[in-house]
Amino acid sequence: MHAPPSDPVDAVRMIDALDQAGEALGVVADGPTVWGRTGRAAGRRVRYERGAAWLAVRSAPVARARGGSWDGNAAAEKAFGDLAGVRPPLLNLYDWADGGTAYRAELAACLDEPMCSSTPEASLGPDPGDRWWATLRRTLETVGRADTDRVAVDQTRIDATVPRLLGVPAPRIERTVPSHADLHWAHVTAHGPHVIGWDRWGHAPVGYDAAKLYAWSLASPGTAARVRSEFPVLETELGRIAEVVAVAELIATVDPAGHPALFAALRTRARDLLPPASRRRGSAGR
Repeated sequence: MHAPPSDPVDAVRMIDALDQAGEALGVVADGPTVWGRTGRAAGRRVRYERGAAWLAVRSAPVARARGGSWDGNAAAEKAFGDLAGVRPPLLNLYDWADGGTAYRAELAACLDEPMCSSTPEASLGPDPGDRWWATLRRTLETVGRADTDRVAVDQTRIDATVPRLLGVPAPRIERTVPSHADLHWAHVTAHGPHVIGWDRWGHAPVGYDAAKLYAWSLASPGTAARVRSEFPVLETELGRIAEVVAVAELIATVDPAGHPALFAALRTRARDLLPPASRRRGSAGR
């Protein structure tokens, strides 16, 4: 859960956009507004002719309303028909513009099961079990076989992140595979699992999804150990490089005051991932 935009005008604008999208798609609000991280996206549970659904609206300047995360969910729907029952299907789209701002509404099937966590950080109770982990692995393997030119994490992004956050040269990425690219505990359900949050998917370093899930788990040692045992790629050199990237990104993302244990664990893990000579000069923190 994220706070609404600090500017009340933006909050009203996005609520109005949700209302307009609901009217255009023939759905009725059935829950409170939930905000995205930036305030430029909002969603709510709705009712429509076939039952419950989730309506989300995002906005962007017209010139930027294409590709990337803008088209991610639509591209995932086209690419992953064989993931029916694992990711919520996209039911409808509605695009419009108002002045210089573009809007996209996405109507998706509603998941009537809890997420593993209300935040990206691991907060699991009992381990979800072997079948749950096997399903998650198969899902990521299917994603890795997708035919796509979408790019989620490229060398330019890595070059800009790793030296600034870890104080060492960025690793060179030799291999990438299609990846969910935003895998964390608020994007997987406690049963199944179902996986949501497909807007960023695309090519990323081999092992990136496993590395990201592992990094979000570092303050929960039992969960972190299970992630590592389920994804052997993390024990390879490609997996180490993916971890370097994922840990650097999370150090930039995680609020040290709000998640002190996770932030401390990320800094420790960053030092452990670097070769001895790099550990002496790397900062592993912000």
